[in-house]
Amino acid sequence: MRILARHFIKLLNAQLGKNIKEISPEVMRAFLKYSWPGNVRQLKNCIEGAMNAVTERDEILLPHHLPQYLKFHTHQNKYTLKAQRGYSRSMDIFSEIEQREKEKIIEALSKTNGNITKAASLLGLSRQNLQYRIKKYGLRS
Repeated sequence: MRILARHFIKLLNAQLGKNIKEISPEVMRAFLKYSWPGNVRQLKNCIEGAMNAVTERDEILLPHHLPQYLKFHTHQNKYTLKAQRGYSRSMDIFSEIEQREKEKIIEALSKTNGNITKAASLLGLSRQNLQYRIKKYGLRS
């Protein structure tokens, strides 16, 4: 991942006339945590979008340059899945929906510092329904 990211930055520096020399640890953590369902093309497009957000003076790719879908992964998150997260080519639509639901629950819990009532409100669920889903998906704090 690191090698690919650096390769794309070098390539895009030349194409876009930018001068990005490194990737911040938070951005690299986001790259490593994200499952990349679009594979290498999605990574390249993500980096290109981030580099379009940098100024001529910027030399480091920072979290605020990233697309919104990656910003969640830039923070240390105390809510994790017991099972390995990620997509596979054979994953059916229901598995993909469950995966997305897990990610939204983790994001809501993170935003509310673990407050289940507030997280349930953000998600449009009852508190009991959210607790059921936390248990169902093996999420823990």
